[in-house]
Amino acid sequence: MTKNISEAIFLTDNINYGKHMKNNIFFKSLVTIGIFLINITFSTIVYSDNSNANNANTSVSALNNNLSQLLADAGFTGKIESTLTTKLGRPINTKLANIGQSLFFDSILSLANDNSCSGCHSPLTGFGDTQSISIGVENNGIVGAGRKGPRNQRRSLKVLNSAFYPSLMWNSRFTSISHNPFDVSEGVRVPFFLGGTTVWKPNAPSIYGTSFDNQITTSLLAVHGSLPPTELIEVAGFAVDDPANLDDRLYSPTHLTSSGLTSDTVPTAIAGPNGSDIDSTDRSYAIRAKILDRMNSNANYVGLFSSIFPSASNGNITFAQIAAAIAEFEFTLTFADAPIDQFARGNVNALTTSQKRGAVLFFGKANCVACHSTAGESQEMFSDFQTHAVGIPQIAPASFGLKSGGDPQNPNDFQGDYEFSGPNKDEDYGREELTGDPVDRYAFRTAPLRNISVQPTFFHNGAFTNLSDALKYHLNTLSAAAKYDPATAGLASDLTVRTGPIEPVLKRLDSRIVAMGNLNLSSQEFNDLYNFLNGGLLDNGALPNNLTSLIPKTLPSGRKVLNFQ
Repeated sequence: MTKNISEAIFLTDNINYGKHMKNNIFFKSLVTIGIFLINITFSTIVYSDNSNANNANTSVSALNNNLSQLLADAGFTGKIESTLTTKLGRPINTKLANIGQSLFFDSILSLANDNSCSGCHSPLTGFGDTQSISIGVENNGIVGAGRKGPRNQRRSLKVLNSAFYPSLMWNSRFTSISHNPFDVSEGVRVPFFLGGTTVWKPNAPSIYGTSFDNQITTSLLAVHGSLPPTELIEVAGFAVDDPANLDDRLYSPTHLTSSGLTSDTVPTAIAGPNGSDIDSTDRSYAIRAKILDRMNSNANYVGLFSSIFPSASNGNITFAQIAAAIAEFEFTLTFADAPIDQFARGNVNALTTSQKRGAVLFFGKANCVACHSTAGESQEMFSDFQTHAVGIPQIAPASFGLKSGGDPQNPNDFQGDYEFSGPNKDEDYGREELTGDPVDRYAFRTAPLRNISVQPTFFHNGAFTNLSDALKYHLNTLSAAAKYDPATAGLASDLTVRTGPIEPVLKRLDSRIVAMGNLNLSSQEFNDLYNFLNGGLLDNGALPNNLTSLIPKTLPSGRKVLNFQ
């Protein structure tokens, strides 16, 4: 470069100043000095550029090394997705998964005849909720922002990667006793009203094939698959045969639903194998038995199941088989190959520089990994699967119960079907409602963070509809709580009417959340952390354009698929 510049100066000298100037020794000396200085200057510039590049390379290398060490310290390998079949101890059964896929979208498992798993676990949102607080039965047949109907209690979690979860639900009410979701040899902890731990363990007594089957109930998901159809607010409905055993604010006779079918009745409780007397806690056995009658009278499903389980021939499908099929489909919903995984496996360019800095904050200074952990039973899911009180604003539906003489299909007449806790019935006590222990009040299971960017709402009650806003609140809970407004946060209008008290929630605030309020992150640090969560944890396979391809066009039952928007 400097040689060419020198030649250009000599050329200019010859052209512009003519022959008579060339004999001027003084002038030649000036030109020579000028050339020398220019050469020095440009050499310095080139050296400076190289130095800056070297410094930049050193900085990137240091960042990569720092993050790699933090990941190693956190027990993160980026290989969890590839371990699925090893943990299962077998390959995925594609035929069984296909049956489970049909059942996931089929209202045949709903005595209310208007909902399916997919109503609250939409492929549009990572097989998670489209709502801040779920809408189960008495819905309008839509899955998406336009879904209407009575609200439940909380937001439904994403199904993606749930094969690796040692506990399920916001209050961890379904937990593998071994702490390993692929090992239920010690049984599964389940609430008594759904069967209890005396039923959901190997060799437990069963009733009409509705409970544990040692041969096929081999994972936490295979146990869980038997349970949602028994939930009144989710899929069973309130047209019970024994209204005296139901809150009279919920009961309604059978009626035409959004599916075009008339809701079925929910049968009276029958004695279950858990040794209890006949009471409402055993209604789940009766519900499963009635659903089995439906399934076994459907030739298409009997044919499909009997091709895998010969014992299902001639109308002998069991609920353990149904649950195993749903679980098998859910195993296929494993999407854990995000940029952070690729980085951990050696692709240092998988993350952007901002995402790398955000990851360093996550695993380092901000210490998010203290709760959103990756080691041991966390199985790189970014959750410790423990419950914590993290100070989330309390949201409640506008009202509870069906208005007297109202239409259960009219959301204005039926705004909420779960009665909240607290003096004003506007609080969610979290895990306490399961354990009865006030120590657990306002505590909820740490949400796994993989593919969080596909969610439309955040925290257990969807109190925020924007990841950036949710993160800002989480980092500054004590100062932000008093300013929270559900309307400003973007919640649906029916969830902006009632909010519960925040003061008692903040009194139980986890010390690690308090500590985060002292971080005082800069704008760049916040943006880096956001970019890591938003993009660094996203497996592109979890995006809607991929998952919506899993929506069946037809179902073996002949029923309609819900309308996904």
